[in-house]
Amino acid sequence: MPLEPKHYLKFLENEAEAKNKSELLDLLDKRINLLCFDECERDRIVCTLTPLCSRRFLLRLRIKNNLMIDDLPQFCYSVHKGVVERYFRNKTVVYRPYDAYLYL
Repeated sequence: MPLEPKHYLKFLENEAEAKNKSELLDLLDKRINLLCFDECERDRIVCTLTPLCSRRFLLRLRIKNNLMIDDLPQFCYSVHKGVVERYFRNKTVVYRPYDAYLYL
């Protein structure tokens, strides 16, 4: 039986060793950064039409945690911003940008 997300959550809730939690979160952080800044940004068609995180939730996570605009995946942010702008102009969009976050 492989590890499932619930196992990771249980580990983070119950494990007493802060070092182990830190190591797991570090692995998660590295994977997310690889996904955002390498895999998704490399294939611009995928990033535009079907981003590797649904509804660009990882971009929203970065914005909601007050990361600077320079700390965002630039192409992903530009696509997201373009979707919001097109939506407000009543033009065709790939998805409706409900709960969208942008820098002003």
